[in-house]
Amino acid sequence: MTVPGPSPYDSDLPITLASWRTFCADQPPAPLLADHLLTGKDVRWDDPRLRYHGPLVMVKTPAIQDIIRLVQQQLRSNMGRRGSRYGLVLDGPSATGKTTMLQQAGRTHERMLRRIYPDDTDSIPVIYISVPSQVAKGRGASTIAEALCFFLGLPPTGDLAEIKTRLYHVMSKARTQLVLIDEIHNLRGAADINQISDYIKDFAELLPVTFVHAGLDAWKIITSGSRGAQAAKRYCCYRTQPFNRGTTEEKSAWLQVVATFDNALRLHNHQPEDLLPLAPYLHQRTKGYIGTLSQLISQAAQEAITNSTEKITEDLLGTILLDGQAENLDYGDEDCPDKAA
Repeated sequence: MTVPGPSPYDSDLPITLASWRTFCADQPPAPLLADHLLTGKDVRWDDPRLRYHGPLVMVKTPAIQDIIRLVQQQLRSNMGRRGSRYGLVLDGPSATGKTTMLQQAGRTHERMLRRIYPDDTDSIPVIYISVPSQVAKGRGASTIAEALCFFLGLPPTGDLAEIKTRLYHVMSKARTQLVLIDEIHNLRGAADINQISDYIKDFAELLPVTFVHAGLDAWKIITSGSRGAQAAKRYCCYRTQPFNRGTTEEKSAWLQVVATFDNALRLHNHQPEDLLPLAPYLHQRTKGYIGTLSQLISQAAQEAITNSTEKITEDLLGTILLDGQAENLDYGDEDCPDKAA
């Protein structure tokens, strides 16, 4: 049996050095409609346009631009600083783009350095890790250490001190500048928050490294424990939130987001700006959550391809089932309402 190779649109979490460098590389171009003419036949499961409209597009929202700017500020501030270095925490509800912000801040910095130093292939300026779910009690610091080792391809053997020494030498030699820790809320039940805080603080003091954390209630986690007051003095907090449409400025910002998705669509019967009149409806359906908006438009585009209409309409959008929050489902309900009811 022949196993198909990976698609250029596969988007695995970039938690190894190789996958991170792939993520930071130039993205594949959007498929050309001229290469995918309508044939009247059923669309194949692996059709390039279906794959393309899955992740669809990264929308550079004002919040993403803010985070890129703030991370650059922290990096510049920490250059040459000895001892305590300052970091950043991204805190906010689900589907407000925290992971995208974190990854794009790292990608922007890495790509900038690659342009300045194109021959420097040995440096590892950015490390991205994601804390796995179900961290065992008392193993928070070990989980962070193991994730760093996994990214760098190092064996996570020995005690925490031995692993830290190994990581220190590699990160120092690789001139690491930025460490991104995603899904930090998964450390909530680890119970060794002081040890986690000390472990990260040691790296920030030993190396010229800026730490950025992201997750639900991330600020509460970073500043909990007996080291909380100290951590609060070393980190700034940026709170993410869904888009509003109350003011003229907010409506304009939302329209720009919708326009970005509109420009990214590759549908035969789609005309430029077709989505813009649907901006109020899209906000009403998604409550302004960028992750939910991406899900809605992506699935609608794929449905338009498979049903051969090749166009997104309000009627088509109405057939797409969204997450429970967007559909106004109560949390913890035993019964799942029937959408058709």
